[in-house]
Amino acid sequence: MTSTFRDEFLESIQKHQLTVLQNSENVKIFRFADPNTISLSSTIIYAANTCTITGDMGSYVFGRLLDVYGFFARNQSVFCFSYIKEKVLAQDVNGELEYFDGDLAKRDIRHCIDKYQTECTDEDKLIELNGLVDSLKYVDFSCEFKADEWLANATESFEELFGELSYRNFKELSPNFIWCAQAIIYTTRLFEQEFKND
Repeated sequence: MTSTFRDEFLESIQKHQLTVLQNSENVKIFRFADPNTISLSSTIIYAANTCTITGDMGSYVFGRLLDVYGFFARNQSVFCFSYIKEKVLAQDVNGELEYFDGDLAKRDIRHCIDKYQTECTDEDKLIELNGLVDSLKYVDFSCEFKADEWLANATESFEELFGELSYRNFKELSPNFIWCAQAIIYTTRLFEQEFKND
């Protein structure tokens, strides 16, 4: 296996084993789990040119690919998790694909403000900006709506500063989604090695 898997993922599957439940031309089903626990277990199903993973880390259905099995079995671009996110047809309502990262939003907004403050020579604009900076203290960045509301209001006064940033969604892929994506890749490639599927 390649070294493009994340270390924490590889550590989490040290005792996992592959169990093939079905291997036909049109359907492949295998289970990937530690035989001593249901923790971090998953079942992967290839059928009708889709790939489904289900287990205690979440459930996702992937499609919109010419050869979904070949994509996970042989394609290196599968390690670009933001790209494979675009191939998700359905997701677990309890295991979201991505989450709002308030720390990222706050950091990016502060970065824009700091850069603007060092480059701006208009004293009136800087005074107005200082008022916005003060209002940042009262924004609840744990709430996506509150962060978006502040940014929308700030963009009205400072389009040149926040205009591009206002299109950013400040989302990060969830750890569960990234784990599931790696489980599909790892298990499919392990299956491919053991059964030499062409």
